[in-house]
Amino acid sequence: MKHYKQLALAFILLMSACRKDDSALITEKTPPSALSVNAIGLWEEKANFASERAYSVAFSIDGKGFIGLGTAQEEAINDFWMYNPADNSWTCKASFPGLRRTAAVGFSIGKKGYAGTGYSNINQGISLKDFWEYSPETDCWTRKADFPGTARFAAVGFSIGDKGYIVTGSIGQTDSNYLWEFDSKTNTWTRKADFPSEARQYAVAFTIGMKGYLGTGISLNGDKNDFWEYSQSTDQWVKKASFAGSIRHSAAGFTIGDLGYLGTGVSNFNDDNKDLWEYNPVTDKWLQKADFQGQARFAATGLSIGSKGYIGFGTQSVPTTNLSDFWQFTAN
Repeated sequence: MKHYKQLALAFILLMSACRKDDSALITEKTPPSALSVNAIGLWEEKANFASERAYSVAFSIDGKGFIGLGTAQEEAINDFWMYNPADNSWTCKASFPGLRRTAAVGFSIGKKGYAGTGYSNINQGISLKDFWEYSPETDCWTRKADFPGTARFAAVGFSIGDKGYIVTGSIGQTDSNYLWEFDSKTNTWTRKADFPSEARQYAVAFTIGMKGYLGTGISLNGDKNDFWEYSQSTDQWVKKASFAGSIRHSAAGFTIGDLGYLGTGVSNFNDDNKDLWEYNPVTDKWLQKADFQGQARFAATGLSIGSKGYIGFGTQSVPTTNLSDFWQFTAN
């Protein structure tokens, strides 16, 4: 039951999933009060999302963000949306064709997006292992080779070059530390070096250059703050400086240039966070940045588009409420 507590917290509030034939275009002007200027970063509130949700997936392609899936009103959902920072608008895109799901994995490789695994609460609830490719050019989804590991949710994904990776996650009454590599050119999966630390779920992963990074999350022994680097060229994991904030899971992360960012999340199941930290792989050090300016939360969605980072949606613990606000971070 512990493995499902985090999801249960996020299942709240009504949302209306968009249909592909909806003429949905959402824009909203940023109020002056929504700007938070700080010598270590600037947060700006952008157009709210169409509905409250948590545990969504996200990826960016050609200067636009793509966000979908997740939970709302105790139900998994399958709608997908595109965010355009040029005009601060949301546009409804083709819905994900697999089962509605939450706590799935998403990443992009080149001009294609990928999403899969996750948990569906349809038919008494099942973990999933199907895997799909999205083309923004055609607004179509294509099913790819299923993820070959055990069906799971609350895993993390990242991409390096033309390869994608899925690692960790919940597999029933335990967690996984297996790492799997997806080759987008051959549509094949290969098992790689196991994640060497405790198996866990609800971690954070991002890519800087040709390295993948993974940290935080929750294991059978509780919340974590360790942080690891994965090298594609050597297929090895190296322990790096631990995350400098509090131990936590269900945080959000993104990359801007050669720096990684990790923030929000929940500690001890009800202590929501809003701090943001910057990781420099050259110095192997963490630097605290301007706090996230929305409500403290967990199960938020993080992504980067160009030179900006974004965090939005998610859940607050007390009272348990899903959120729809969306914020842009500028590093300086």
